[in-house]
Amino acid sequence: MSEYWLDMRKELPGLQGQILHTIWKTDVNALARHLEQMDFKVYVIDGSKIVNEASFFAEVAQVFEFPAYFGHGWASWDDCLGDFGSLAPHRVAIIWIHADQSFAEDACTFLQAVIDIYNMAFGEQLQATRHPEEGKQPKQIELFLLGESQGFHNTIELKSLK
Repeated sequence: MSEYWLDMRKELPGLQGQILHTIWKTDVNALARHLEQMDFKVYVIDGSKIVNEASFFAEVAQVFEFPAYFGHGWASWDDCLGDFGSLAPHRVAIIWIHADQSFAEDACTFLQAVIDIYNMAFGEQLQATRHPEEGKQPKQIELFLLGESQGFHNTIELKSLK
């Protein structure tokens, strides 16, 4: 798995955690460019557009390009998120900007979404490591929560790539 997997803490000094990362006041465009240079497909969720469940579903449907039949509810979210994970390229970065605003507006929706994305990412990683005989390439799906409030205290250093 190591030939496909990048240690994000080495790539982005100051980063903590695995799969789920909270970051304080980071230039989202610079972060996205940096991740793209590392062969990540980047998706950006704008938390300033999320004030409730309905606005969350509208935002993620657009960002993840969910099909027209997406039902804008939790069961449909689970189905489409599972499809997204299994069809995703081998490296995906989901950057949730203004995550602190989403949390402040609707903590339950925010937490449910973060848990679901984390579980999808972990499940994709686990699937590939448990069944290597299927030749399935491991998927590295990373979730970056960017915010400016107290819980988003980690800072990262975007080193230039050679």
